[in-house]
Amino acid sequence: NALRLAEKQSSPEVISAAAKLVDDPDAKVRLQLACTLGEWSDPRAGEALGRLAVAHHAGSFMVAAVMSSAVPHAHALVNAAVRAGQPALASLSEPLVNLTLGLNERDALAALLSPTLTAKEAAFTAAQMAAFSQFLDTLVRRKTTLAALAVGDDALARQLAAAESLFNAAKKAAVEESQPVTARAAAANLLAKSPARRADTLTLLSGWLAPRQSGELQRASVNALALAADPSVPATLLDGWPSFSPETRAAALDALFSREPWTFALLQHAQKDGTPSFDAARRSQLIKHSSARIRELAGQVFNTSAASSRAKVIEQFQPALKLVGDAARGEAVFTKLCLTCHQRGAVGNEVGPDLRSVAGHPPEKLLANILDPSADVQPGFHAYHGRLADGTELYGLIAAETGNSITFKLADATKRVVLRTDIAELRGANISLMPEGLEAGLSQQEMADLIQFLRTGEAKPRASGKGAADGR
Repeated sequence: NALRLAEKQSSPEVISAAAKLVDDPDAKVRLQLACTLGEWSDPRAGEALGRLAVAHHAGSFMVAAVMSSAVPHAHALVNAAVRAGQPALASLSEPLVNLTLGLNERDALAALLSPTLTAKEAAFTAAQMAAFSQFLDTLVRRKTTLAALAVGDDALARQLAAAESLFNAAKKAAVEESQPVTARAAAANLLAKSPARRADTLTLLSGWLAPRQSGELQRASVNALALAADPSVPATLLDGWPSFSPETRAAALDALFSREPWTFALLQHAQKDGTPSFDAARRSQLIKHSSARIRELAGQVFNTSAASSRAKVIEQFQPALKLVGDAARGEAVFTKLCLTCHQRGAVGNEVGPDLRSVAGHPPEKLLANILDPSADVQPGFHAYHGRLADGTELYGLIAAETGNSITFKLADATKRVVLRTDIAELRGANISLMPEGLEAGLSQQEMADLIQFLRTGEAKPRASGKGAADGR
């Protein structure tokens, strides 16, 4: 409260007293200090803000508070981050790049880029390549280019002139087979973002998809191709599909699902050749896609018009409710069908609700929830489709949001933080992220076993005699 009142004061004594609170043991005081320091242009306020930023660079709330006070202290924040080095510099680089670009503080941006564009012992590291690649992504989002920034004869223009050396080092690292896959991937990601080098890089990445290459390198190629966002990527991935391992196929599907035109091309290929096949989650995502042409084509590919309604499926599985379930066998069914998206205690992925919460539900309700997941979607578990300004598509839950960002929780339980300014479209659906059709290939007894496991987590003692024979 004292800090809030002090914002209207600008005496040296008040600012010095406030600056001493950088190391206050109370997190609320430090958070308020970060918000308050932006009210003063005094260098001592900037120094204190820089110390807070570096000390708490991994805390999203503190970084947000620091950046809300950053405008009068851009140079001080950049200097503090550069002096601190990694990992603080990596955490703070993106918001500080956005800040200096927005304020047109070219000298501060030059200082921020210096660690990335300065060779270490006459060589560039994979971390430097990854950092500059991230910088180029930021330029795209801000609708500017490296060439536009390099115009002039100031510190920033001179600093950016060193980018050519970094690109040359990346070209050498990408083709050097003795380099670790992570280093080669970082080099390829950077090269793909250079228009002059894009064609050669795409050819290089296509070669990495060959069966003789390691699976790790193949998946690095898939990820790099996805980031390159070239129209040729779907054809490249589908051409290589027959030789891909299961893990590489999963990565390729993730890439092809990341952009609407690529997803449509994937479906066209599936309609023509019958490959690739899709699991229940992928089918559900395609059938409920935000794109009308994808929904229409998915309906043709999966023949959804002939599919049974959910009510009919639930009716078909009613006999399972009369069977004696075995929790031990049900755990195996859970592992096969549910583990990807649900936790039960410490086991599984936290995408949908923790299934310990359904232990008290009657069997009839569990059966309906399994077979018709969208009929009763709990708050916080509705699916969202997001399309970013660069064309990337995301499908998942909204895990968290702030004033300037949204955190998507994707179907594989990973999270992705997206700036609101990068969102071109966000559409919620009154459906569950859990797909329909999980019952395919499931017997009545397996359904009974799964329900028993969800209700108890323990094997139910087997009955003997007539009751066991007739399922009572």
